[in-house]
Amino acid sequence: MIFRLAREDTQPERLTKINSTSWLNGWAISLDASKWDADGLFEPKSEPRNLDRIQNQIWEAIGR
Repeated sequence: MIFRLAREDTQPERLTKINSTSWLNGWAISLDASKWDADGLFEPKSEPRNLDRIQNQIWEAIGR
């Protein structure tokens, strides 16, 4: 969730690609978009989990 928020704040034009998948490879997270495919960002190694609760808590904490 923090990665998505960082992308939203720094490079909103890249949100479409990130938001097109519900689950990312946590070990491949980088703010350098040129490394996403090579590092396997869109090839998660675990099953997706529902992050709605975490997302809501983060948004409440930062006043969204």
